[in-house]
Amino acid sequence: MKLAVKACILSASCHLIYAAYSMVNGYIQTKNYEPDMDRAWHEAASAPALVSFGPAPSPWILPLTFIAGALLFGAVLSWKKSAR
Repeated sequence: MKLAVKACILSASCHLIYAAYSMVNGYIQTKNYEPDMDRAWHEAASAPALVSFGPAPSPWILPLTFIAGALLFGAVLSWKKSAR
């Protein structure tokens, strides 16, 4: 039971670190963005009339990566424990 809890904690911490990194990276990119107003003004006529958004990610990706991470960390912890 301890092994499963440790593996879940490690998987959750990896997901939290990834989310925090993504947020900090986006914040830094937003703060450092300087729009080129002259170019945007001259190219405004060539802007497309339709806006297209990319496909939404699958809602299963987060639970699946959490389970895969927990299984991977569980295997590593089990292997490390048996190697002692």
